[in-house]
Amino acid sequence: MLQHKTLKKLFNPSRIKKLIISAKKHWFVALMAGIFAFASGTQATSWLLDAISKEWNDTVGWMSHEQKLLDQVGPGVQVGYFRSVFGEPIFRDGSEKYKEYIFKRKFGYIQIISDNRDKTLLYSVVVCSSNFKPKIHLVTGDVVMQRDSLLTKGGGDTYYFISGATANSYLIEGHYGGNPTNYQEIYLGATDSCGGLDVSDLRAMYKTLSDKKCYTESLGKAKSHCRYDVDDSEIKSMRSKIKINTIVATAPGINIEDLQSSIQFGPDRTELRVLPGYGR
Repeated sequence: MLQHKTLKKLFNPSRIKKLIISAKKHWFVALMAGIFAFASGTQATSWLLDAISKEWNDTVGWMSHEQKLLDQVGPGVQVGYFRSVFGEPIFRDGSEKYKEYIFKRKFGYIQIISDNRDKTLLYSVVVCSSNFKPKIHLVTGDVVMQRDSLLTKGGGDTYYFISGATANSYLIEGHYGGNPTNYQEIYLGATDSCGGLDVSDLRAMYKTLSDKKCYTESLGKAKSHCRYDVDDSEIKSMRSKIKINTIVATAPGINIEDLQSSIQFGPDRTELRVLPGYGR
């Protein structure tokens, strides 16, 4: 009985909370606490280990934790699986035929579009933190976000649009690759989902795109794009400055035109900006 009271006092929630806060600053304390907890073999021990693990994943180890989560998902899986990995979405929108879900993460956002059977048809990752550089495994090759540029990893059709008002801006490249890309469409580049296009010389890019001739093509019913000459010296220079912060991939056999909707490349900035601290 005395031992039970002693353990109960030792594992008092307020005492444990102070230990976790201290562990943020002193990793050795966290390590020793974990070893002690493992050795004591009580129910409170399990709770302590879980609390320390969660605190570690939320603070010091958040980048490696998020990378592990990103490695588990992709287009084509069920919405329920995304929820089991990332928790509940902050936004849910759509129609009877298609649904859109937006998940808020420490690094930015995840967007999925599903059908009425909850199968993911389109999946996008947006990284807002320039310090987080996750490696995304695509059928077209690995891409390190916030490090690789359009010049090194881009290709296919060009979807460049720099808005002068409230419309969403994007500098995206991609295409449908048929059998070599598992019948998927892959797009990557920069979007303003994080609060604006985080690229240097934005005005110069706007002028470059305005001066260049392009051929307008449609992308579904609500989006069009200009096909630019990516070998043009000025376009090449521009592409070298665009770090990839957005990746979009469809499920095999699905392309954006099939969705018949004004799907954004990444989450809609006009929807996200209602969030506290957005764009900071």
